[in-house]
Amino acid sequence: MTEIPADIRDLLACPRCGGVLRDSRVGGGETLTCDACALVYPVEEGIPVLLAERAQPRTQAEA
Repeated sequence: MTEIPADIRDLLACPRCGGVLRDSRVGGGETLTCDACALVYPVEEGIPVLLAERAQPRTQAEA
């Protein structure tokens, strides 16, 4: 797993609502989760994929 450097992660925000993103793991993969709107964004090879069409609702992503 390639972690996102803290100084970069602190600059990221949810593209849907502007909420704070926190590190999470869903389905064995690294993700970023917005607690404000409950969307989960994938992280691929250490790169956050902050595209609305790639996000999943937290409950669906955890299934």
